[in-house]
Amino acid sequence: MSGHTPERFDDLPILEELRDRLRTHFENATLQPHKEWFVRAHRWRPLALIAVLVLGGTTVALAAAGVFQTGTPVGPYIGAQPNAFEGVAVPGSLRLLSLRVADPAGGPPWVLRALRTTRGLECVELGRLVDGKIGVIGEDGAFSDDGRFHPLSENAFELGFNCGALDARGHAFTVDVAYAIPASGLATGRQHGGCTDPQAPTTRRPRALTRRTPRPSGPICPPGSLRDVYFGMLGPDATSVNYTTSSGQLATTPTAGPDGAFLIVLRHTSGRPQGESGGPTLTDYSTNPIRGVSYTDGRSCLLPGPKALAEQQAQGRTHFIAALRTQFPALAKLESSPTTATPRERAAADKILQSAIYRAWTRTHRALLDVALSCPRVGYVALHAQRVTSAAVATPISVRTQVAKSVCSNGVQIIEACGAVVPAGLQRLPATVAHNNAIVTLTWISRVAVTSQDSHYEVYFGATRPTANGMCSSTSSGPTESDFTPGQKVTYTTTMPLACPGVSHGTVTFVQNNAPAQHGQPPHTLVGQFRVVVP
Repeated sequence: MSGHTPERFDDLPILEELRDRLRTHFENATLQPHKEWFVRAHRWRPLALIAVLVLGGTTVALAAAGVFQTGTPVGPYIGAQPNAFEGVAVPGSLRLLSLRVADPAGGPPWVLRALRTTRGLECVELGRLVDGKIGVIGEDGAFSDDGRFHPLSENAFELGFNCGALDARGHAFTVDVAYAIPASGLATGRQHGGCTDPQAPTTRRPRALTRRTPRPSGPICPPGSLRDVYFGMLGPDATSVNYTTSSGQLATTPTAGPDGAFLIVLRHTSGRPQGESGGPTLTDYSTNPIRGVSYTDGRSCLLPGPKALAEQQAQGRTHFIAALRTQFPALAKLESSPTTATPRERAAADKILQSAIYRAWTRTHRALLDVALSCPRVGYVALHAQRVTSAAVATPISVRTQVAKSVCSNGVQIIEACGAVVPAGLQRLPATVAHNNAIVTLTWISRVAVTSQDSHYEVYFGATRPTANGMCSSTSSGPTESDFTPGQKVTYTTTMPLACPGVSHGTVTFVQNNAPAQHGQPPHTLVGQFRVVVP
């Protein structure tokens, strides 16, 4: 689950596209502290593959016959922690759902396993079924192509949208789409190998050093080995899902379990590069094959086809841009010719993007872009948690800025200077990270309890000043992803580009999610303000 601050309009594509244009220069040279959700990076061990080809002939032959030997379990890249991130599985909560979906090329069926976590989430894990267990197959570069079946550990939370917060009745709502996932079932490789979609970008740097990072270059996935997988939980009242198959035929699949879980596996024909997207509801978009959902009592939700949706989106985009150009001429000029804008014009545009007037205007004109239809959360019962006040969470924010020769990280949210010896649990980052960025460490005292992913802190950094190379825009960072007790010290580290010297005025806010985020974002309660000096 991910949090966003109000200045990021992820549900308004043209605004994010415009902001991306303004940031292009620095994205290629520095780390930007935004929380993004990508599929984990894959790695490949060619020497191990050679050994398997020479010594593992029997294993490969058994796999071809549908008989699999058991291999090393699929474990989480980041060790599971009861009070951080998704948490750990609650004992006794794991259960295989009744869904059995055939792979387009045959072999073990695809399945889902549901579980509850110690941080108040309901999750569904994706894999293939062998001997009554869920896991992945050692093929397509996974586990060095050993041909074995690798059971999925209970805490392998490697996807970004496969967990949902519980509503007042204990039901969860979430939709996950894994594009170009290998047929092995290994959606996220890193320590387990894997292959790369030919369309996957290999040159662009990630925006942030976060838990989920873009997939690097690696061995190309064999032709026909990629799948587009659509799955999630649509709520207790969902009974079936209608979708268009790869051949263009309309098909229906039932849901399973008390949360209306569904699973669709198709050959990779969406045209989307290897990656992941999702959210709390089933939303229509151009590559979505799902055409509708049926609910109890004869209710249904229908979604338009790709052609109708594309026409609506084009029309809405045209009207929105016209209104944007009328209201904000400075943005219009930058939107039409971003490469010729002067530093002063870029600074003026960024000031507009940060303004309350701009945010209010986008909210009132949101309907021009809200042409994608979403099926409602049928059966959802809202939580009734009392909103905290600023007085209840307010606390001083301490700041420490450091420029280091070398930077280490645990691959999650810990970034610190390191010397010749890398501390246990950390890894040294490329030299360009230290060369291009200052480490910013924020500390404050949590005055309220954080006991689940329903609440967290977020950090906002204001722009420093324009430079000759472009514009240093404002950024948001977060969310924090662990529990805190009242009075506990919170330490949050991030980076700021050295190419943007100057003073940044920022804020820390407290966010409560009483419902799955959809349009807009939950209220942010001010915790404190701070000042960062980038040398």
